[in-house]
Amino acid sequence: METNRIKSILAISWSMPPFLSARSIQVSRTLRALARLGWDITLLTVEPIQGMEFSNENKLNALAKQPFRQIQIAIPERFFLYRSMHYLLPKAIWLPDHTRGWIRRAVAAGIKAFTNKPFDAIVSFAQPMSDHVVGRDIHRITGVPWIAHFSDPWVDSPFYRSANRWHDKKMREYERDFITEASTIIFTSDQTMDRVMLKYPPKLREKAFVIPHGFVTDEPIPTLENSGNNRMQIVHTGRFYNFKRTPEPILLALSFLKRHKQLPSSLEIHLIGAMPRRFQRMIDDCYLSNTVFYHGQLDYFQTKAFVHNADVLLLVDAPSKEPSLFLPSKLIDYLPAEKPILGITPQQGASADLLRRLDCPIIPPDDHFAIAATLLDMHSHWMLGTLNLSPQFRDVAREYHIDNTTQKFAELLESYTPQYQEEFEYIHH
Repeated sequence: METNRIKSILAISWSMPPFLSARSIQVSRTLRALARLGWDITLLTVEPIQGMEFSNENKLNALAKQPFRQIQIAIPERFFLYRSMHYLLPKAIWLPDHTRGWIRRAVAAGIKAFTNKPFDAIVSFAQPMSDHVVGRDIHRITGVPWIAHFSDPWVDSPFYRSANRWHDKKMREYERDFITEASTIIFTSDQTMDRVMLKYPPKLREKAFVIPHGFVTDEPIPTLENSGNNRMQIVHTGRFYNFKRTPEPILLALSFLKRHKQLPSSLEIHLIGAMPRRFQRMIDDCYLSNTVFYHGQLDYFQTKAFVHNADVLLLVDAPSKEPSLFLPSKLIDYLPAEKPILGITPQQGASADLLRRLDCPIIPPDDHFAIAATLLDMHSHWMLGTLNLSPQFRDVAREYHIDNTTQKFAELLESYTPQYQEEFEYIHH
């Protein structure tokens, strides 16, 4: 029986540092944690190119130094020109999404990697969904088990929009291929798994598992300059959109307090991340410019400094009549800061389930009066020095440490190693 060979995987992820996105940070954390558990990892990713959404800051580039081999796929610059114009072009051109330009080169590089060493499994991380196309095609050619990791739902997402019936049909065919052909499917919340797998035969449900995002505690915590202003600071990180997930719930609540002369002068809110201009104008129109501060997109470590300096952390989800599917990585990244979290999120859903376990307030996004009342209550506790964490907060949060979440990932991967298979066959002979 072969027992000493190093366990190895071929990972596929367009998004990796120094590419600045929540997905790139999560994937790099998971792969680093797998490497610490003894897995030999070869990663297929995109070669960074000046500009676009790649960050050139030295601090974030330091995160790109990984304890595993990376094969960076060079993409022609004309592809980035086309990609920058993808919002102006018909959606049907981009199947399955606007990163499709790397698929052919990534598959070729993956097959070449197999000629140099054996891999026990292939793992693709999406979004973007083109990563799963790469994983599927390499799996078809090599026959090696393939794990498809979904950070979010796809065609079941409330943010999903198709160009036309043909485009929608093709997108659903892609998802059906992924779900049917993958050896294992990983989701980040029970709600997402239930919604996606409901469309497929019960037998396929047996290969679906939930592994949430994880946070790290081994990164430096920067100091935030000019942080001592004797005001209660509420911090929100992450992108807002024109529809669905918007800052309107918090802005309308603050505007209500302002009109009724109840808005505390010692309260300020910091919004970090991209936000449509109409909401930037809304801050001024509601006379909230002395309370709400919009910082735009900051680098990873600047954002981390704001989070750890906050008195309260803010989560805003899209309203939903059905249970919310999303367990955003920013909520997980809030946990190691050990600060109270105000959840403006549907009462039923992945975020609400975690916040309820943490004993943090949960307010529906469309209940502006309840949001306003909760803000006043939290501010009163802050003034009295009684704005504290619940007794169970740290124990619940610890479950989401990257070492704990990745251990579950490693156990799934173990089932595809030759050693495990031989032991399994021996025991069940």
